[in-house]
Amino acid sequence: MLKDVAVELMQDWKTPNKKFNCAEVTLRALNQYYDLGLSEETLKTACGFGGGMRMGDTCGIVTGGVIGLSLMFGNDDVPYNNPKLSNVVKNYLEAFNKQHGSIKCADIKLDECCSDLIASSMGILEKVIDDAKA
Repeated sequence: MLKDVAVELMQDWKTPNKKFNCAEVTLRALNQYYDLGLSEETLKTACGFGGGMRMGDTCGIVTGGVIGLSLMFGNDDVPYNNPKLSNVVKNYLEAFNKQHGSIKCADIKLDECCSDLIASSMGILEKVIDDAKA
């Protein structure tokens, strides 16, 4: 399960200099679980999104998830006007908001590292992806 990969990544939080933020954990979990083959350079794109983009705005779990969904369902033919990607992202945001009451970090942050929130959110992301692939 995607949640198991995220939980394993969060174990690194106990090691100095190995603590990924919420957006990084989300994108790295997607990369490992779905074998996306992302480079370390690409994975770094999520660094600035943690903590609601460092100001309590859109949750890093949401932004990390949207980056992953874009990589999985985006295409080169219609990069902006992509109905499948639009629908997948919309479904993710609606399900996340329904479960947590907001997509804003400041509204839902439970603790310093949001480990419980990350773990519970991976099920949402996995279901949205499974539904989109069906």
